Amino acid sequence: MNALPFSASRTLAAFVLVTALPLASPVARAADAIALLPPVDAAHALSGEKLLEALRRGGFVLFVRHTEQTDGRQNDCNATVLTPAGIAMARRLGETLRRAAVPVTPPVSSPICRALHTAQLMDQGDPAIDRALMPNLEREQVEGRDRLFSTPPPAGRNAVMIGHVVGGEAGRQLSTEKGGIIVFRPDGAGGRTVVAHVLPAEWTGWSR
Repeated sequence: MNALPFSASRTLAAFVLVTALPLASPVARAADAIALLPPVDAAHALSGEKLLEALRRGGFVLFVRHTEQTDGRQNDCNATVLTPAGIAMARRLGETLRRAAVPVTPPVSSPICRALHTAQLMDQGDPAIDRALMPNLEREQVEGRDRLFSTPPPAGRNAVMIGHVVGGEAGRQLSTEKGGIIVFRPDGAGGRTVVAHVLPAEWTGWSR
């Protein structure tokens, strides 16, 4: 697998108002597009080379939001449900993890096709399916996500989870760009800390 009409005077007034406003930069528009949740714990935040060095040692859970999907049917996993850009990004993420020497386990994925295809295209081993990664708010799935993000991976490796934006109560929300990574550090006692949000513009620069 390897997608009021307005009166003339009101229209003119609206045009004048809009054209008088300063245009946001592309960076500002991107930053405003989506909230990054859960927020990073400032006391334990990692970024840049320090984050990459920590990931190479293992011990983290990497939650990856699926890459860009098509506008078509999303319930047939035998068909392509990612756009060409989404396919390319998923492959590039897998290649980047290998190139940057970040050791990971085979991914665990939501059964929804756009997540499953992202996991498959990363080429990090055959994905396992876990319904807890679906964007549902039933107690069973909320607690299932808590378990996944709070379970330490095997020594020297990082666990990879592929899923979706999820709402709900503060601290349990999941929100990042498509292809973005939320980095959790499990504490081994049923808890976890968010140490980083890594957007595609950042991880594409990772190297050995």
